[in-house]
Amino acid sequence: MGAETNSIYVISGRSMPNILQENRIREFLGDISIVEMRGVNAMVVLDECEAEVVVGKSVTLKASVLPEGSTVTWASSAEAKATVSNKGVVTGVATGTTVITASITVGGTTYKDVCNVTVKAAS
Repeated sequence: MGAETNSIYVISGRSMPNILQENRIREFLGDISIVEMRGVNAMVVLDECEAEVVVGKSVTLKASVLPEGSTVTWASSAEAKATVSNKGVVTGVATGTTVITASITVGGTTYKDVCNVTVKAAS
C-alpha cells in the first residue's frame, strides 16, 4: 500500500501521519493492530506523548500536520515548570509536570495533540 497524503494510522490510541508504508509500520510494531483512516483533512500529531526534560535543558517536540504547512500554536499548561517556544522547544524551568499542547486551526475548527512532560532536577 502506498502513502496517501490524507491518510493517517491510529496505533494504540495514538495517531501518526502516513509517512511509512503499512508493511514498514507492521515490521516496526509487530502485532499491534493498525486501522487506516481515509478522508482526514486536518490533524496535528506530536512525535511524543510523554517526555522528560532536566531543569535548564531542552527537548524538541515535532508536530506533523495536515494540511501541510499549517501554523502550529504551542502552549504549556504550567509555564512555571516548562516553557515551549513557537518551534516546539520545551525548556525545563522547575521540577514537576506540565502538558504541552500543539494546535492548528483549519476552517474554524481547532485540532490538537498533547505531550505530558516531566521536568526533573539536574543531577
